[in-house]
Amino acid sequence: MKDIPIPKEILIHTAQLRVYSDSGIMGSPVLTEETPLLNVRVELSRSAAEDERGRRLCPAGILYFDCVNSGPEDVLILRDECRSTVVFEGREMPVTGIKYIYGASGLHHLEVSLGGE
Repeated sequence: MKDIPIPKEILIHTAQLRVYSDSGIMGSPVLTEETPLLNVRVELSRSAAEDERGRRLCPAGILYFDCVNSGPEDVLILRDECRSTVVFEGREMPVTGIKYIYGASGLHHLEVSLGGE
């Protein structure tokens, strides 16, 4: 059975992926790469639930990256060990987690959790 990709009609957004390294002065992050993410979907959370220390309990948003219809194909977001952020509608949000969703024929799409400010 062949997997059906997420339709392009749903993947209506474009965002920027920024990848940072710790090679700056005193270990400060340095932007090493910036890549446009095409044909993605970003759903921002309206919930602001926080724990007793003021930390956000739910992601600020989720970015959906389809393995067929989103691009680029070799984007670094596939490596969750790198320090990266996503810029969407002028707001820069850290990548806090990645869920790899598999179908019958392999990796189907990624659900990228985005942290708040």
